[in-house]
Amino acid sequence: MMLIMTTQAAIRNHRLLVAYNPLKLQHHSTTCRKSMTTCQCNWENAWWDGIAPHYLHPDFPCSLQAIFLKLEQTPVLGVTPECWMQAVETIKEQRIFEVEDDLKAKVFNKLKAFEGTQIWSS
Repeated sequence: MMLIMTTQAAIRNHRLLVAYNPLKLQHHSTTCRKSMTTCQCNWENAWWDGIAPHYLHPDFPCSLQAIFLKLEQTPVLGVTPECWMQAVETIKEQRIFEVEDDLKAKVFNKLKAFEGTQIWSS
């Protein structure tokens, strides 16, 4: 039981960390007429207004798939498509949202090791 509670706490902490720390744009499109600072500001506003509340919703948090769909299909106001898509690609490359799945898989594998043992039937 402690293993599950620890994993739940780790997932909650990871979600908070992701939600409260919008991605810093790594690349700026050469075709963008705005400064990198302006694009970053607009990206952060979109993150706070769109992604973070859905990701942290207390009753109905978005699934990881829904977050990716929202990121890929919803243009960010004030951010050029090139800068926006580069940000989405960076999120995918860094596996920011997949950490949650990794934590779940890890605890599942640990629990599976107990299957059929005396601890399992307690």
